[in-house]
Formats: sequence, structure tokens, C-alpha cells
Amino acid sequence: MVINQVMIKFKSDELAKMKKVPRVIGDYGVKASLFGAPYLPMLKSIMEQWIIIDDLHMKFVATPDKNEMEQVFTYLFDDNVKYCVIFFSDDAVLKVPTTSGAMYMNLDISTCDISNTQFTFNMLLSSVSGHPTLHNIIRGCIQQCMRGCRIRRKSGINVFLKTSRAIEYSGTVLTTALNDWAMYAIGCTIYHLHRGQLYDREQTKKEITKYAMCAGYNITLEACECIEDIQFLKFSPTYVNGKVVTFLNLGVVFRAVGRLKVSSLPKKRSVLQDHLNGVLVGLNGVQHSPFTAWANSDKPIVEKYHLQGLKQRGEVPLSSYCRRYRISAAELLELIGEFQSVRVGKFVAHEGFSTILRKDYGG
Repeated sequence: MVINQVMIKFKSDELAKMKKVPRVIGDYGVKASLFGAPYLPMLKSIMEQWIIIDDLHMKFVATPDKNEMEQVFTYLFDDNVKYCVIFFSDDAVLKVPTTSGAMYMNLDISTCDISNTQFTFNMLLSSVSGHPTLHNIIRGCIQQCMRGCRIRRKSGINVFLKTSRAIEYSGTVLTTALNDWAMYAIGCTIYHLHRGQLYDREQTKKEITKYAMCAGYNITLEACECIEDIQFLKFSPTYVNGKVVTFLNLGVVFRAVGRLKVSSLPKKRSVLQDHLNGVLVGLNGVQHSPFTAWANSDKPIVEKYHLQGLKQRGEVPLSSYCRRYRISAAELLELIGEFQSVRVGKFVAHEGFSTILRKDYGG
């Protein structure tokens, strides 16, 4: 499916995010977007297999399924696994050895989409060379990424930009696959340059950053002091009775409260309250907390906001949240108490919100 140009659109919602540079997306049109979409799940299913190169273990995690995540984290914590990268697109967790034992780091590729060069596109295309149909589809999608883009201006004058190579416009169906290949390149480069060498934790972080630059990517690393510091797809692991379990980061829920994306606000206050109650359903994941009062409530809004994963029925102890957010149990319970009686129109201010959101989203 060949297109003449990519229409650039502005993500206006990001104007509300603090310290966030608003991004643009490339609109390929419905027909062009559907051209490769049916075949991408096939490619992702192939990439889900563990890739093991000597002591390096790499795994693409296609979905934040609870059982899948717990299996992956259990594998990650295995003492026999020296180097490991689990990832989805530009979000990853890295494990490397240091002089004081295994070190875990949250890894994120800065401006990942625009950082992918023609080499990344070529790697993706060559990976499906043995499947003629899929190869032709991926090649067609890459040709779409080689088209110029048009930017509409309020003045009515359009700006057209040409490109000399394939560019990963945000909006292409290849985004996840291309970023996954970027992670493969970063993981292999880190392993190749780091194996046989041991540094302390501080120096290891510096060396890993340099190794990623050798692969052509600027990354940000967050060293994890405890396993609850690990963040992958907004989930974190912890141990319960010797078993690895996962819990959704509370910041995800807090960001949903107070937001309702509709064309117009409902006139009835009760409808807004139902929305709020639905979001609060997700907060029952904290054991022995007032959040559990919502455990038996099933609101349609839970499915709308994809918060089903929050309903953990009190499996995760309060202490796991305290370790992640560096707050006391008393502070967390006080924060939970604020939510127990929250109603539409009520303004809730608590330092715990800022603490949790800073941890989960930075800033």
C-alpha cells in the first residue's frame, strides 16, 4: 500500500503534562495503517521467544499479562542468568553483574522513534526474509516510512518535508517491532562490551550508558535499590511467601482519577460519581486497606480504562508498596483513607500523591 505523504498531527493532550515536550504523530491514513496491521501479531509471536546468546538472555514481552509477567520476573531473578534484558518497545529492565552481585536497572531509550536509523529498518526486514508474504508486507510498510510529510499551519500554508531515508514516524504499525530491534542491538552491544569485566554499581551504570551509545542510542538508566524499584509496563515485582508476584504501580490509578475523556460532561452528578467509583475499583490491590471495600464492585468504566489488572484481591502486602514509594505504612493508609470517602467535586491534596507520581512517572 503506497502513500504519497504522511500527514503530521500535533498531540495536543500533552500540553497538560509538566516538563513534557509535546510530540507529533504521523497519520498514514486508514488504508495504509491497515496494510501491515494484520501481520504484525504474527511477527510479535515470533519475537516472544527467549533469545539466548552465551550468557545473554533477551525476551520481548508482548502483553502485561499477570502470569506472563511473573514468569518473566522469576526468570530474571534466577542466579544462573548473568545478563538479561526484558523489554517491550523502548521500555526495558536490564540485569548485569557487578562486583557486589547482580544489578537491575530500568532502561528507557530517549527519543527512540527518531533514533532508529536505516540499519534498524534493514535488520527488521532481513529478519523475515524467509517468509515471502511477511517480507513483502514489512517492505511495503518501510516504503511508507520513506515518504515525506506534510505539516498543516493555521495560516493555511502547508509545509512539505522530504526524507532521504526511512523515518519511524510515530503512528507507523512498525513502531513496536522497530523499537524491539533497537533493544536487541542495545542488549547485544552491552553484553559484547561488558562481558568479562566487573565494576561497582556506580561505574557499571556509566559504562552501560556508553555501551548503548556505541549501538547508536541515548538511554536513561534508573538503578534499582530493591526489586520493587523495578518498573516494567507500569508493573513492579515483589516476593510473597517466596514467590514472585507483580503489582500495578499506584501512579497509574491516581492519574486516572479526575479525568474523563468524553465529548461533553454528563449532566447528572451521579454519572460522574459512577465513573469515579469505577476508577476506585482498581485500588483494592493494597492488602488490608480501605481500597478492598471496592473489591466486589464491577463498573463498566474499569474495562474502559483497562484497569482489570489492578484487581489483585489483596495479594500484595502493604510493605511492598512502602518499599517502592519510600513512605511509611501510616502515610500510605492515610492516603488510602482520603480515597475511601472521595466524591465528585472534592479536592484531595496529599503529599503522598506527589511522592507516588514522581516515582512512577519521574519529575
